[in-house]
Amino acid sequence: MEGEDLIISCNYRRGQFPTELSEYHEVEIFRDRIDGWLLSIAEQVEIIPHAGFALLYLVSSYFEMIAQYVNGEDSDGRSKEYFAKGFREVYGESYLESSRIDLLLLYKGLRCAIYHSGLPRGNIVLSGAYARAFESEGDMLKINPHILLKDVRNHFSGYIAKLLDQSEQASRDNFLKRFHLACKVK
Repeated sequence: MEGEDLIISCNYRRGQFPTELSEYHEVEIFRDRIDGWLLSIAEQVEIIPHAGFALLYLVSSYFEMIAQYVNGEDSDGRSKEYFAKGFREVYGESYLESSRIDLLLLYKGLRCAIYHSGLPRGNIVLSGAYARAFESEGDMLKINPHILLKDVRNHFSGYIAKLLDQSEQASRDNFLKRFHLACKVK
């Protein structure tokens, strides 16, 4: 068949799955896409000296993306809201409070600046020596991109485990809504 050779994720071709995909297949395709095309690439980049900005570029998209799957909808026109939801999903409220993170500063200075200008704003400083992924100091935001990558990797592993847990049907339903909106595999 013509579509059987279609690459649908890092390690899979369409022909490796039955015509009718199960929920498990869709979770596995998603897992392989994010792991293979984003997180494992970021891990390969991480070993390159001065790769912090590249890591940020790769990994900062995770927040908005994961919030869409957790909520089961597209963030179209609401990227600021979904970036914040995703950050809270990964780090939680207690992290926000203890690190004094201003999510608007993070959204504008990191997400928007990287996507629209290629680099974060000047009040964002990167170092592999910082003890946490994010921390505020006055109007400066300190980021350790290496810890950020580990935190995102850990969150993603937990999210996939949750989707595979039979008692988490509501989470899986939201995931499937979003997967079918943007990632439909025919």
